[in-house]
Amino acid sequence: MAYETITTPTKLPDAFGLTDASAVQSQAAFLLYLGVMNQSKTIINQSFRKETECPNSDSRGLSEDLGVLGITAEMQESIQKDAEQNSNSRGFTLSFFSKDREIRELDDISDIKDKQVGNLQTKLFNDLFDNSNPITIPKLIAVSLHHPDLLVRVAAAISGFDVLSIDFGSNSNANSELGKTIIDGVNSDDKLIQDVAATALARLVSNHQKLASLISNSSALGSGLTTKSQGTIATSLLIHGTWASKEKWWQPGGDFHNYYKKTCDHNLYSGYDPFKWSDHYSDSARYEGAKELVDWIIKNELDAPDLIGHSHGANIAMLASHCHNMGRLVLLSCPVHWDKYKPDFKRVKKVVSIRVRMDLVILADGGGQRFPKGSGIVENESQHVLPVWFWHSKTHDEDIWKTYNIPSII
Repeated sequence: MAYETITTPTKLPDAFGLTDASAVQSQAAFLLYLGVMNQSKTIINQSFRKETECPNSDSRGLSEDLGVLGITAEMQESIQKDAEQNSNSRGFTLSFFSKDREIRELDDISDIKDKQVGNLQTKLFNDLFDNSNPITIPKLIAVSLHHPDLLVRVAAAISGFDVLSIDFGSNSNANSELGKTIIDGVNSDDKLIQDVAATALARLVSNHQKLASLISNSSALGSGLTTKSQGTIATSLLIHGTWASKEKWWQPGGDFHNYYKKTCDHNLYSGYDPFKWSDHYSDSARYEGAKELVDWIIKNELDAPDLIGHSHGANIAMLASHCHNMGRLVLLSCPVHWDKYKPDFKRVKKVVSIRVRMDLVILADGGGQRFPKGSGIVENESQHVLPVWFWHSKTHDEDIWKTYNIPSII
């Protein structure tokens, strides 16, 4: 399926039982949201600081978007209570996904029809709010593992690990239906599915061998022309996100690079050695990337450049501002981890956040969608939060920038 740009998402529970792109992405967003609400005890094999309590929808910047999807404030509160109950008494194991009667009956169907899965999804969705039963959430996830669309199955598998709070690193868990589904997502040729699955896999076990093929082997610092040899000192720089150093959009000659250079800054860095960082998904990789970025800026004699960073490349830009004066920071689809990544406002002129709604990759990452109110980050709801849903990469799409006149708001 081609997951086209969505500007009006299909509401829940109507989305269940439908298999068009809008409905599928709405389902995936809701399933990932269930996992986000249960991430307080998720096992993370990294140096990340674990959260001590269940996050709420508002603190993650999800409340308003969930409302558009049909999840009212009262429904969000109900899910929050279920998540807190789950975190206090984890009574589920992977065996649940094969032993539950309704799931077993689905397994007996040789040719599962969309309507059969959708009807049961709808029933369980309604049960979430009609009956206070913590088993309903894992049951909805288990049913969704049978959905005909891989994106929905991947989202369900990711939330399965979060709700059950189990370690992906063990062989039995990795080889379970949940684990195999996430790996299927990483292997997918579809960019959206791969990004969502790989982000979750890296969060759950950062050194998984399946992630190696996504990482560039090229050096983080090249040896080509400096800005002086171009004849003009560069005044801005694009910074890629995780697993994106091989992508063309940000590199000199790439589509978004050319657009930004023509429209926003003729002096965008365009030499032979654009800045690259390691591509790895970890705190340490981002801190090292920030150090390498500062070294690169000094080497190329840039004076307070504007930094336009996508995804965790935006977090690298903020970290780098603690060691070097910068101009504007333009944060594109930035996963918000405010306790770890924030700019030095004394060293920057302005920080602007541009994002989509209910970003599926940020949901899989477990970060916030929105910066805290009063943080100093410019993030106007009517301008900087685009009327585009789900797609993490749309914030570096030339057509999106043209359609919503983004150059005028940064």
